[in-house]
Amino acid sequence: MKFYVVGGAIRDALLDKVPHDYDIVVEGATPEEMIDLGFIPVGKSFPVFLHPVTKMEFALCRKEIKTGTKHTDFEFVWKDVTLEEDLERRDFTINALACPCDVDIETGQITLIIDTKEKNINKNGYIIDLHNGCDDLRNGIIRAVNPIHFIEDPLRVLRACRFASQLGFRIHSSTMSLLQRMVNDNMLESLSRERIDNETIKAMAPNTHSEIYFIEMNECGALKVLYPEIERLFHNAENINYHSTGNTGWHTLAALRYAYNYDTHVKFGVLYHDIYKSIAYTNLERERHDTDKALDYFNKSVSDKRYSYKIRKSCEIAIKYHMKMWTLFDGLSVKKFVDIIDEITNGFNLSYKYLLEDLLKVCAADDNSDKTDLCVKRGQTIVRCKRLQEYALDVFDICSNIKYRHIPNYQELEPSKVKEKLRIVRISAVKQYFRNRGDINDKMV
Repeated sequence: MKFYVVGGAIRDALLDKVPHDYDIVVEGATPEEMIDLGFIPVGKSFPVFLHPVTKMEFALCRKEIKTGTKHTDFEFVWKDVTLEEDLERRDFTINALACPCDVDIETGQITLIIDTKEKNINKNGYIIDLHNGCDDLRNGIIRAVNPIHFIEDPLRVLRACRFASQLGFRIHSSTMSLLQRMVNDNMLESLSRERIDNETIKAMAPNTHSEIYFIEMNECGALKVLYPEIERLFHNAENINYHSTGNTGWHTLAALRYAYNYDTHVKFGVLYHDIYKSIAYTNLERERHDTDKALDYFNKSVSDKRYSYKIRKSCEIAIKYHMKMWTLFDGLSVKKFVDIIDEITNGFNLSYKYLLEDLLKVCAADDNSDKTDLCVKRGQTIVRCKRLQEYALDVFDICSNIKYRHIPNYQELEPSKVKEKLRIVRISAVKQYFRNRGDINDKMV
């Protein structure tokens, strides 16, 4: 029998990334032989084994035979299957790479059979690369291994877009044609909502080009099918005086590009912050922003999606408050500014300060989207963003440090008046803060 490290671990190593895990395939073995060596069988559909010490997974080389229309309708064959046949069934050329390895059966230690001096993507003699995956890695291309096998699994539509976002690659035109064909053939209908949203959440991870995921989804037609509320934004015109893309969808993606290193839930806030514009904006004219209607539209749009509470909360706060925060520079009163931060943080509760911090990141992505290369660049607004962040966080700190005990004789007040008195004291302190700074519109104070 022969052992090989395959797939993502090889891809990541060639990209100078630390592999998250190792996929090991075994050629020329039977399930009985693996058990005799002490491996523990765990696979149901096909033979997968755990090493008794390291618990690392070892799978026999296998082929897949399509048996139905669902993405789970496969039959697996492993008897006498070669490594070449195993690599043929894989999705993308950059994942169809293998490297022979030695396995210490007793300890489970894996040793790659390579000349370390040649560990370079341009000198890949030790890599088994039957589908030019190394060339595609060099050129930043996502390309299907085998078109016939590729279209048998509709989840690969999302995986192609997700890998493009994670690696910053582009999908090859031939593979994009396959994706479009799969969408047009309604193959996405067989996917569960959980599988769909899991791919999207991975594409929204920090340090990922999340905007590429939606660009590619839109190009192949999957966005309209799976996330119609996002696709509608591309049919909505923007006033170029506010966002130079002239289009809400592209503004949103430009904001996502700015949000490259944001946490996943904050990126979702960026994605959905303008979701109601496709309803509220017509012919470049702004309706009065009705946050109740906007939130209702959002909740209906994502009712079937498997988003966590943290993601949904980030989106709701972004939708409700991101436009209000910017009115600070348009004469918003201190009272209203304090009340907004009060609402967001549930009474200046330190446990909810992160909600305010996350919102400020959404505001920064919204306001700085025009700085990215997805749109026509205009004047930088980073200074204004820093000012808003500083003001908001300072106001939170001022108010959170003022407690009921700081109100003179608060114990003698009627309970119904204590909360309002606390608000008055906090507003007074914030007004003094802005007076001391001397750089806010006089109308505020």
